[in-house]
Amino acid sequence: IKDYNTGELKKQTVIGSGIIFHPDGYVVTNFHVAGKAERIICTLNDREQVPAEYIGGDPSTDVAVLKLQLENYNGTIHVAELGDSKLVQVGQQVLAMGSPLSLSRSVSSGVISTNDRYFSSEYRLPSGERTGRYNLWIQTDAAINPGNSGGPLVDLDGRVIGINSRATFLANNLGFAIPINTVKQVIDAVLKNGKVIRSWIGVECQAMQELEDWFGTDINRGVLVASVDQDSPAERVFLSAGDIILSINGNPVSARFVEELPA
Repeated sequence: IKDYNTGELKKQTVIGSGIIFHPDGYVVTNFHVAGKAERIICTLNDREQVPAEYIGGDPSTDVAVLKLQLENYNGTIHVAELGDSKLVQVGQQVLAMGSPLSLSRSVSSGVISTNDRYFSSEYRLPSGERTGRYNLWIQTDAAINPGNSGGPLVDLDGRVIGINSRATFLANNLGFAIPINTVKQVIDAVLKNGKVIRSWIGVECQAMQELEDWFGTDINRGVLVASVDQDSPAERVFLSAGDIILSINGNPVSARFVEELPA
């Protein structure tokens, strides 16, 4: 961080949480917790401290993968069971786990407020990267505070359904987690490539809601092009603002509501 009194850059200790998802010691957490770290120390459930290596991450979804260095660790690794976030229902009871304000092994309880909250892609991580462009969020009223980031949101059967990632200080009982199905996709890509590789054509889209009559399209058909980046692949094939994308590779596409835009 920058010291605004002197203008100097200083190192800062960051506390976060994580989930062991593989018996070889692989851990998933938030990119904003570990993505820019120079040194990572993980405290396990038996209170032993183990160094970890950063494997890769994806700031666009705020997910990072670490690997515990277990050469000198004699304890037992406990692996979390990853659930299915498609099965999450509004009103479902959940637990948020982690180390809020450095208070380790903390648990808070609540319910699912919504399972498909959309935020503008203008939201930025503390390190400056845009995030949330490719995922929706699980909203819960379980207490989530700084230090919970990267920890599990679990159902009452102990299955991880999300990674706690965001909280708001403008209101109470508003916390947000990344759906675990999104996290699984990022994990697979990071373990395979060290990062998530995405295509880019230079198009910004917007929802079609209430614009179907204006454009003369059927309900639940088409995605509206809001803008096209200059000298992008989209511009070179003559896509422009106001166009309606009806299909991709022959597959019909639709974004009537903003919740459909990340897909």
